[in-house]
Amino acid sequence: MVFLAYLLYLNHLAFSIPVWHKDLECQTDSISKLSEDVEYRFTEEIYKVRTSQNWILQIPIDAINAWIACRLEDWIRHESEITWPERLRAPYVECRDGRVQIAFHITDDFFKIKKEFFVIFVLKLEVINEKILIDLESIRLGRVPFGLNTEWLITKFDDFIKSNYFQKLLNGFLLSNIFELADGRVVKCTKIETKNGYFEVHLVTKLPIN
Repeated sequence: MVFLAYLLYLNHLAFSIPVWHKDLECQTDSISKLSEDVEYRFTEEIYKVRTSQNWILQIPIDAINAWIACRLEDWIRHESEITWPERLRAPYVECRDGRVQIAFHITDDFFKIKKEFFVIFVLKLEVINEKILIDLESIRLGRVPFGLNTEWLITKFDDFIKSNYFQKLLNGFLLSNIFELADGRVVKCTKIETKNGYFEVHLVTKLPIN
């Protein structure tokens, strides 16, 4: 009886919305404007002429999620010609306790009943050997506090799992930490900190070598 109650409780947690998740509609003027502003502001900050080579960029999670809601699907299609699955909504990102959590909102059939649920990727970001390491620590379902078996995820969402972006999330991957600017300067990321509510990115701008 206790075991059955435990299973029912886990089922409730599995189909619960994470407390930090928000549904964002790109059609909302404020969200659409914020998604544009974060692109323009990032470009402006990267190209700004500074008196000090070392600087810090703070990127609010709200701005990142606005960009994801409005622009991620088109960006992925442009970059890789991947078709975004109809049952998968734009992911939502949260920073807490030094980790990045990405919630994928999915609609699918369970025992012939259409259900909505959230698959959570818990990631760690580090700058190592001049690369940004994005490492997957666990995959969770809804509010369940422990990780999932990735084999279940692979069989359930085979069409999207095969995409390069999802494979990278599953296996961990490296990104370059260097941005080469059109005027010859180089911006290098030296550290990324995940604060509650924003990313703090430590950068160095180096002048071109003649």
